[in-house]
Amino acid sequence: MTKRKKKSIGELIMEYFKAYPKQDLKHGPVVDWVEGKYSILYGRKPRDTWRNIRKLHKDGFLIKIQKGVYRYEPDAVVQRELAVFTYTQ
Repeated sequence: MTKRKKKSIGELIMEYFKAYPKQDLKHGPVVDWVEGKYSILYGRKPRDTWRNIRKLHKDGFLIKIQKGVYRYEPDAVVQRELAVFTYTQ
């Protein structure tokens, strides 16, 4: 028996958007798909799927077209790396 890698809600959301790149997608069907997939994987409903979509937009992975409509543009993904700051006195 092989062990499946656990997927986060964010990873499932991005899986859906990557399946439909460069398309304006309403978040309702995305949430329905993610909730169905998550329920199959974990036997329970995910929490705050809508908030995760907004967070992915805020983090630069999705483009907000209008309220409730997002798009995944592979060429426009903004990946941010945080600098490591050390505390010195």
